[in-house]
Formats: sequence, structure tokens, C-alpha cells
Amino acid sequence: MSPVKNRGITLGSFLLVLLITAGSIQVCYASIRSLSSSLPGKSIVLEDRGRWSVGPDDHFIDLAGKWGLVVGDRAESDSVRLPFVWDDWEGVIEISRSFYLPQDYIDYRWKLVIDGASQAVKIALNGVNLDTRRSDDASFQLDLNPRTLRFDPKQNHISIRLSNRLDNFHSPPLRGSIFSRRRYGGIARGVYLVASPYAQIIDLSAKWVAGKPDRNNFVEIELEMRESPNSAGIEGNDSPEYKYQIQLLNSSGGVAYTTDTTRLIFPERKISKKVIRIPYPDINPWEISGTPDIYTAQATLIRPDGLHRSSAIFGALTLDLDEKGFKVNNVRRKLKCISYLNADPNYGNASPSELVAMDLKLIKELGIDAIRVAQGTATPDMLNLCDHMGLLVFTELPVFQVPDDILGDEDFINSAAGQMEELIRRDRRFTCIAGWGIGSEINPPNSTNGRFYSTLTDLVHQLDDRPVYAAIPFSETFRAAPLDLVILELTKYSPYLDHELPSVIDGDRPAILGGIKRTIMPGNIGGWEDPTSEAGQAKFIVDKVRQAGNLDWCIGIVTGDFGDWMGMIPSISGPFHGSHEKYATGLVTPGRLTRPAYQRLKEFWASRSAEPLSRGMYSGGEPALLLVFGIFLIFVLLAAMRQNNIFRFNLMRTFTSPRGFFQDISDFRYFQSGHTLLLTVLISGGLGLVGASWLHAHRESYAVDWFFGYILSSTDLIGWVGSVFWQPFRAFLFCWLVTFVLVWIGAFQSSIISSLFVRKRTFIQSFDYVVWAGAPMLILLPLGSIAARLYSRNADILLNSLVTFLIFWSLSRLIWVYKHHIRRSIGVVVVLWIGPPFVFVVGCLIALDYLRSFSSYWDFIGSTIVQGFF
Repeated sequence: MSPVKNRGITLGSFLLVLLITAGSIQVCYASIRSLSSSLPGKSIVLEDRGRWSVGPDDHFIDLAGKWGLVVGDRAESDSVRLPFVWDDWEGVIEISRSFYLPQDYIDYRWKLVIDGASQAVKIALNGVNLDTRRSDDASFQLDLNPRTLRFDPKQNHISIRLSNRLDNFHSPPLRGSIFSRRRYGGIARGVYLVASPYAQIIDLSAKWVAGKPDRNNFVEIELEMRESPNSAGIEGNDSPEYKYQIQLLNSSGGVAYTTDTTRLIFPERKISKKVIRIPYPDINPWEISGTPDIYTAQATLIRPDGLHRSSAIFGALTLDLDEKGFKVNNVRRKLKCISYLNADPNYGNASPSELVAMDLKLIKELGIDAIRVAQGTATPDMLNLCDHMGLLVFTELPVFQVPDDILGDEDFINSAAGQMEELIRRDRRFTCIAGWGIGSEINPPNSTNGRFYSTLTDLVHQLDDRPVYAAIPFSETFRAAPLDLVILELTKYSPYLDHELPSVIDGDRPAILGGIKRTIMPGNIGGWEDPTSEAGQAKFIVDKVRQAGNLDWCIGIVTGDFGDWMGMIPSISGPFHGSHEKYATGLVTPGRLTRPAYQRLKEFWASRSAEPLSRGMYSGGEPALLLVFGIFLIFVLLAAMRQNNIFRFNLMRTFTSPRGFFQDISDFRYFQSGHTLLLTVLISGGLGLVGASWLHAHRESYAVDWFFGYILSSTDLIGWVGSVFWQPFRAFLFCWLVTFVLVWIGAFQSSIISSLFVRKRTFIQSFDYVVWAGAPMLILLPLGSIAARLYSRNADILLNSLVTFLIFWSLSRLIWVYKHHIRRSIGVVVVLWIGPPFVFVVGCLIALDYLRSFSSYWDFIGSTIVQGFF
């Protein structure tokens, strides 16, 4: 229907259709001054999507179409259409539009639904601020005050501000990576209004319950209804008479059971909750394999002025959890799960339903029992498909890598609890839900975060009887009460990534093993000896799945990721939009072509065996290349010492007689600037070797990912740095250049300090001081040559300790020189040397509002590392 029509004609058409249909209202209403709003009855497509309490007598008003756009303080000439998402930009946008509502709907109850908003969102309707919240891909509904809405001839105006800035709108986020720079946002699915009668069914859920041997099976229906606030007193003769009725429909849509019409008297609070149990012995079980039958429960509230209906689907599934694991329809089963992130490289979190359906088909063919929608929630579209395909789903809040001090924050807990309740009320009608997750890669319950765990777990238990879980870092000893279940995640710091899994663990809750994935370089067709090859990914995953399958404590396995993902930020340690071709974690490509890991895992789960992979000739070529660089620099140093006696003599003097050597510099008796420059190149080369080795070993590290993804604002620059980390020659040159520049910066600082106390000092002298004081750093040449292999063998602590010692040794020498040079106490020298850069860095962090995030992040990373190693 055309979006622009005469309002009078449209209203007349509405009244005519209302008289003809008498209850099956389908209205289209528009304005020449604004975009149109349609009010059809709910279609079958919407019913399958599992919206909040939207029945055939509710009216869906889609606010899709054109919205005005303001980027920052600048008005854009072009409008946008919902869904609307962006990538590769940071800031605040505002979208807005106007719409009209017919007078005929003035006596309806109204809800506004925001579906899939990222990151921070602030909603205003007709100048009234409705809500402010922050989350990744949040979906929520808001009950509207009738006084806030305007009806014809008045116009409504809605505005939505969206931001991906750090801590914008001062609303608590659920993502732990509030420290990470966000470059994407928008509304992934849509914004719509729902108009319902005042007397209505506000919640309906149906669950099949297996009876005991001497009792029949039954369907348990929970029904919540609300009376109109305009009704007379319940005891008075003028009180309207309400009735309700339940129908059960079989898998083909036929009526299988109808209850008697029951009179309903509302209590004083005008909300009535009913639990109805209906025997239903003849029902086919909901099986994981095959195509399960789906049944429907339909509730009808009979009002004096009409009906209000709502429906919920269900399947005959019993899912029990005990200390030994899951029982699916009374059969013990070790669940085969896969991790699925709703963050496609091409579509972000706005993946179309057709693409999700294709993914689920591939997952089903893989032989999977369950999907873990990691670090986020499943959409109703996806859950509906899983119900009909026989796939269990673990869905969770996007509480990801959140430090304990934030988990324990009161505002954060309230925000998480509110979104958890909305999630459960929306999705609990789906049979496929196997568990509700409250966080991913967060620390297990402790004294700091305990209230978060207890509040969220109690809330879930009140709303649904399916288990509550969290994904915590892998540990052989854990205490996870009050959770029902844990996923032990093999994080990047876990030593078990490269070693056999423990045969016994000490935990107080059943545990699923998660995090079985490997980052690869797409297109790398080397043998499995190469850990970044596609064959290496396949061998790693199949080997870990085989190990986990033989462990008694492991009640399920989560492998993956299913597909490459955009990432929550343009990151270096994980694929992101525009650079996922560099490296990835998916079993399938963004084009949905299967990789060897998918094929081998499919073969293994089908027959417990898989076709062998080529081993290849990979022998750690990248560390070997760094070794060559190190040997070259050592050769240059030895050649310089052999060919130039003065250079060798000065190098020996700086260790054996440092007082005399530095006094010669002070007294202008040292004029070998070429030697100083050569020493600078060698020292920065040694530091470059160690830096490149660290980057090679930690290129998948959260720390590297956070630092560059957060500090750098240019996605192109981030992509370039990411390519540096994955190419050893570039990494070496990058670190070499950075340390070379830092030496020159130190010389400038030294010159400035000298000028404050001793005027007869040149920049060349300051440069000589800094460089020759750092002569102990030459030890890094042989050490840096083998640093990559040491890092790969978990010798981080030893190597980092040696590097730290050499740096402090060099700084101590420099401070000693300045003590005698400017004739001040050690304390004054230390403050003068360390103070300026420290004040500058801290000032920048405070000015950019990074300091709290910085400290919280490293506190979390530190605790994760400790758990991984100890």
C-alpha cells in the first residue's frame, strides 16, 4: 500500500473495514506529512517469531521505512531505513520519524519494542525520555503511558539515539569489553508498536511434562491475564464478565483438546495468573535427530467487547540434568555442541533469516545436538527454526569478559537482571532452549561477584525451570554454586590447549568443555604441523573432541566457532569486518564453504574416525626467521668490535669503568657519534627481536587485541598493525623502529632535564648518555634470537623477567650518571626522569576516560592468566 495518502480517505476506509470485518481489523493509515503506519492483525510470520505476547487480536505497527538521520551535530540529507546498522565508525547518531495513530485505538494498551539495538540506546517519544540502556544487540519492550501517545489529528514523534562510544549515556553495559573501542552499531532488526486491548493475555507459555509410570503425560500451561483498569469493582453488579478457554492443536494444526469455558474473576491488582494442566497422552516425542513434531497451545480471553487470543508452541521434550549430565527423553547423552556467534563478517548482528537458516542446515548436517549462541542471545527467528529442526540451544546474555568489580556493581546487576527477565519471557515458549547463560569467560562465583550470580540465578529459577550456566575459564578446581551448570572454557591462556586434558577435575557442578577452536589463516593449505593452517585447525579440533569424549567428568563438548565472525570491535586477535580474510576461527567461510575442520568433525561424529590429514613440512619457520635476524645483528656487533678498536674499547669501558667513561662524555672528550648510532641500532634491534617474538607468540592475546583495538581509532591502521603481527619480518621492523624512536625520545628528555640544571650540555651529549647507559641491552641480541621459541614453550615469565632486569639495569646506570651529572639526589633524579612520561601517560588516560577501564581490564587479564597457569 502506498505510504502517502489523504488522511481523511484513509480514516473513512478504516471505519468501513471495521464495520465489515467486525473484529478482524486490518487497517492502513497514512499521512501526507509523515511516513505511513499500518495496523494489520498479526500474521502467521509474526506468530512464528515468538514476539512478546502478540496474539491474533493484537495489532502490529511496524515503524520501518525512512527515518531522519543526524550524525553527531550534523544533519544528514539522506534518510535511513530500518534495519539500519553501521560499521567502521565511532560516535553518536540519532534517527527519528513521525507517525499518526487513529482515534479508534485510543482505548488500547500500547507497547514499544526495540529489536536488536547496539550499543547504547536512548529512546524518546513526543519529548518524553522512555528509557536508556546499553547492551550488545539488546531487544526489549517498553509499556507506554497512554498520555505519552497522541492520536489523530496530533502527530507522534519518536527519536532514538545510538552510540558506540565508551560509557556513553552513563548506562551500565553488559559487555565486559567496555574497554574496547566499538566501531559498529545500529538497530539490527526493527522498531515496532503493539496495540492490545486493555483486558488482555499478557503472557502464555506451554510445557509438556512426562507423567510418572502410573500417571499420564500432560501439558502445563502458565497463563497471565490483565483486566482493564476502567472495569467496575469485582463484587459489583456492573463488573464485566470475563472467561477464558484453552485449546491444544496437534502438529498438523487440528484441534486435539479444548477445555471448558471458565469464568474469570480478577483480583484487586487486576492481574490473574493461572496454571492449567491438560492430559495429553498421544504425543510424539521431540527428538534431537530427525524433524520433531511441534504442537500449539492457544488461549482465549473472552471479554464483553470481544476476544483476545495468544498462542505458544511446544514439543514433547524432557531434558533433565544431574551430576552425571543430561538426559534427553530419559536417555543419557553427552551433548555435541557448536559455538555460534551472531556476528557475521558481512552482516554483523543483522544477519538475514535466510542466512541463519542456511547455517542451521549445515550445523544439522554436521551431527550437532545443540548450539551455544556464545556471547549473545539467539533471535526468535533462530529459535523457531531450531524448534522445528530438533536442535537444542544454549542462549546467554552478552556478559562477556566482565571483571569482578563491574559484575558486583549494583547498576550493572539491575541492568543484567532486567534484560535477563525480558529474554526469558520472550523465549521460554521455545522447546529447544536447553539452558540460560548469565555470562561468558567471567570468573567463577566469589566474594566480589557473588551477588551477580545469586541475583541472576534466582531470577532465572523463578521464571523457568531449565538450568542456569556461565562459561568460566578452564580450571581443574572450581566452585560454581549457585549455578546449575558450567562451561569450562579453554581460553587463550589455558595450558591444556597444547596438552592432554585432565582425567579428573574437582568441581561442584556438572561441566561442559568449551573453547575447542583454533585461529587460522584462511587459505593456508599447509599440513597439520602448521598450527595456522586449515589442516592444523581440523586436527586440533578432532583431537580435542576425541579426548573430551573419553572423559567421565565432561558431560558435553562445545566446539567451533561455526563461522567466521565480525568481532565485537575491529580487533587484531580475531576477525573483524574488512579483515576477516587475514585469519579466522570458523569451520565454514563467510561464503558458507566448509573447511577441512567441518568435514573431519562430521566424519568423526558419524563413525568415530576421520580421514587422515597431511602432516606437511612446517617446522616453525617464523621463529627461524627471527633467529636469522638475530644472528645477523650479532655478526654486525662482532664485526664492529673486531674492526674498530675504539668501539670495542669504549664498550668495555662502559662496564669496567663507567665513571670515567661518562665523565669523558661530560667533559667533551668523546666524539665517536657514529659508534653511538651503531649501538642505538643494535640495542633497538635486540628489543625489536624480543618484541616481534612476543607479538608472534601472543598475536591471539586479549591484551594485544584490547590495546590496539581500543587505543587506535582508524580501522585501516588497526588492519595494518594486525598484518604486522602476523608477518615476522614486518613485526621485527615495526618493533625495531618503535624502540629506535623511543631512544631518541629519551635523548630529547635527557637534553631538556640537563638544560634545567647544567647549561653547557648539548643534545649529542644527552644522546650519548642515554645510549651508552643502555649498553646492557646488547644481551638481548642472543636472547631475542631464540625468544620466539622460548615464548612458544611457555617461558614467558623467565624471559620477561630477564628483559625487565636489563631495562632496570640500564635505567639504573642512566640515573646514576645523572646523579653525578646534575648533582642532585637519587630521588630527585628518579622523579625528573620517570615523572614527565608518567604524568603525560596518566594525563592522557584520564583525559580520554580510559584509566578505570585500563586498570579493570588488566586486573581481569591478570586473574585469567593466573587461573590458566595455576
